[in-house]
Amino acid sequence: VPVSLSGGIKSAEERVIAVDKNIVYVCGLERIRNKNIVKYWKNGNSISLSSNSGNASDIEISGSDVYVSGYDFAPGSYIPTAKYWKNSAEILLSDGLIEAAAYGICISNNNVFVVGYNDSRAAIWRNGQLNYLASSGVATDVCISGNDEYISGMQHLDDQNVAFYWKNGEGVKLSDKFSFASCITVVP
Repeated sequence: VPVSLSGGIKSAEERVIAVDKNIVYVCGLERIRNKNIVKYWKNGNSISLSSNSGNASDIEISGSDVYVSGYDFAPGSYIPTAKYWKNSAEILLSDGLIEAAAYGICISNNNVFVVGYNDSRAAIWRNGQLNYLASSGVATDVCISGNDEYISGMQHLDDQNVAFYWKNGEGVKLSDKFSFASCITVVP
């Protein structure tokens, strides 16, 4: 059964869906007055995370906490600021002076792992601490399995984007052709 998240009146984009104890969470954006408003929906009810234009890119439920990764733009700025929200409270990952965006989030053993890019480089923030995965590219998703950290994304090599994944920071090239890895899952 389809569920309209924007009431059919506004434009909305949904990015990721998560289900926890029969509660459905969806994150994305809703177009309101020429701005893409960062938000998530809980059983169809919208929760705005920012009054600035931006996007929510991933959502994770851990216990009773809702984590959403994404980015937004300060008023009058064209530079995205990477951040995540925990229970709608904003946590900045970048300063808004250099382009940065958060695309994936994972919670493991009370640690918060967020991936994306900072200054055109694939990056991971572990509990808010920035680490680079590559000298170029974008990290798109992260998952933790045991003590291992897995990240999908791409690097810019030989004038083209090439799909990669990283295990514990070590990159593995997935293709020699133009490609992009958008998500990762590890089955133990």
